[in-house]
Amino acid sequence: MKKISFLLLCVLVLVMCGQAMDRIHANNADPKAVFEKITVDFKAMQEGENGMMLHLWFTVHEMKDSGSTIAVYFMHNDYHRGYLKDTNQRYYSGAGEVALYKNIKPKTSADAFEDFQIFMPYSELDLFPGDYPLTMDIKLIKLQGGVISQLTRYDFNFTKPLPNTSIIPSASVDSIVIDHNITENNKTGMRISLKKLSISASKNTENYVAIYFEKKDRTKLKSSNASYQSQSGQAAAYQALNQVYDNSEWANLVLFVPYDAFGLDKGRHELQMDIDVIYKNGGLIKHLRLQPFQAEL
Repeated sequence: MKKISFLLLCVLVLVMCGQAMDRIHANNADPKAVFEKITVDFKAMQEGENGMMLHLWFTVHEMKDSGSTIAVYFMHNDYHRGYLKDTNQRYYSGAGEVALYKNIKPKTSADAFEDFQIFMPYSELDLFPGDYPLTMDIKLIKLQGGVISQLTRYDFNFTKPLPNTSIIPSASVDSIVIDHNITENNKTGMRISLKKLSISASKNTENYVAIYFEKKDRTKLKSSNASYQSQSGQAAAYQALNQVYDNSEWANLVLFVPYDAFGLDKGRHELQMDIDVIYKNGGLIKHLRLQPFQAEL
């Protein structure tokens, strides 16, 4: 009988310890947010400014009476140019990127936010006139910095006309042909032909085709050849385009790139080129495409 009572006591102690541990775990649970959905009104206006109104549904856990911030960062969704850079320190992050913030303070341990609204003026995207595929990167962060939860990413398209016009600068290309093992100026490389390249922008301006080289996993190729590199040192090729008309077309635009500009070892490499049309000052007019290719060095 004593042995049975002792066993029952042990079971009771274990159960009580388990319940206590559960309570300790619950009290020490990490804060987090669970995202539900987003809708965007792209024709919103606030205080006389045109912009977009974000409507968010999410639930915040284990953050009762603790302040935090909904942060929205804006980025190019071709992943080459990254986050939009701020120019006027109005809507910006500490890293100098275009960003939007709005504080929250949950009242319960599981506080649901339904139709949480946050407004972004279009003028604060700080972009040159053009046609842009963009992404909003939305996070819950601590007031002093540091991510609590990634909420969602939302793709959208933004167009900005030239000043005092309805013209939206853009560009397109019908096809791209790559010829390998071509020799020019005693260098072996590849010839890139852009067929029927069209650009709509203001006439008498100088724009560029910019081709950036990278691996299939988006790792940028680094070049030591100053004639074939971007300002960041990425392997790149540029071709100036003197635009005489508002709408211009090049039937066959050809660029040559030597293989040694890629900074790669001998062998076969699976690569891709990121092709853009840009302003002379570097601002993006239009991302054309990612073009995969093989290089045998």
